[in-house]
Amino acid sequence: MPERPLERPVEHRKRQAVLVRGVVQGVGFRPFVYRLAHETQLGGFIGNNTDGVTIEIEGAAQGVAEFLTRLRSDAPPMARIDSIDVEELAPAGESEFRIVTSQVLGQVTTGIPADAATCPDCLRELLDAGDRRYGYPFINCTNCGPRFTITRRIPYDRPQTSMAIFPMCLQCQAEYDDPLNRRFHAQPNACWVCGPQVWLVDPVGEPIVADDPISACIDRLTTGEIMAIKGIGGFHLVNERKGHAMDTKQIGKTLVDLCNQGKNLDAIDSLYSKDVVSVEVAGSPESPREAKGIDQIRAKNRWWYENHEVHSGKAEGPFPNEDRFAVKFVYDITPKSGKMKGKRFQMNEVGIYTVKNGKIVREEFFYDM
Repeated sequence: MPERPLERPVEHRKRQAVLVRGVVQGVGFRPFVYRLAHETQLGGFIGNNTDGVTIEIEGAAQGVAEFLTRLRSDAPPMARIDSIDVEELAPAGESEFRIVTSQVLGQVTTGIPADAATCPDCLRELLDAGDRRYGYPFINCTNCGPRFTITRRIPYDRPQTSMAIFPMCLQCQAEYDDPLNRRFHAQPNACWVCGPQVWLVDPVGEPIVADDPISACIDRLTTGEIMAIKGIGGFHLVNERKGHAMDTKQIGKTLVDLCNQGKNLDAIDSLYSKDVVSVEVAGSPESPREAKGIDQIRAKNRWWYENHEVHSGKAEGPFPNEDRFAVKFVYDITPKSGKMKGKRFQMNEVGIYTVKNGKIVREEFFYDM
């Protein structure tokens, strides 16, 4: 009687839904998961939503187990995983893995990371005269660049950021679409051809013609001028002290002008971060400095706007005194809670500032109602 051929074991397939919460948007998490799924030979999809990222994976049980292990152990350096919830699903026969359109579902619970310092790979390109991004100040990739300061709403996708008005050129789009490129799904991806540019203006906003605005800015600093450098997170007032006296009165006037040009309290509100103690964060993505206590300050400001209707705000001054100056802020407000609820009144606040190591520091403040 002929022997029966050995039966090959049936591959046990699994499909699981995986919800990852934490700081998992804007950190290269979707490209990481895409590559991990291909390495573990799984099908399915990943997409952003207001909770974090939603993943469905399908394939051999061994590949699914490896995927879940490496999902946490190999996560991108900027990511922070708070929780991973897994649910068993019926296999659907899916063998390809894809990135799907983000979804807006209910209340936002996920986080967006802080802006990250330029990574070594981008620095190398920035300084390479043969690279197409040579000298481009807004260079970035999935491992570095702006995140929090360009985000307008969640989920984190380019149309939801201030980069929405900069369509990518063909080369940038090709990088964005290439799973093997470190700019795969890098939302701020840009270059000299398609991205934000740098220019120079005078105090009233009229353009100053300069072939190289950055070099022109440096030249003006070396002659003692005060420059307001607009970055992705606000204005940085700069003065070269070497060989020139620090004009605190002029710096104070510039500060007041910036506040009043905002036509609202956003610019004034940003001053609260100026007196925070800074600490070194060696080797972190947020390198080189991080504000200590900034969360408490943001919470205080958030509470203020949630509990007061702010009709207007302006700054007055500066009022110089030797190496310090004062700025008066005038708020027209109506409290929404407490003993003064519904009563509209004017509140005056006076901040005392000095300049240390080229930075404006608020030493103290007083207020009356």
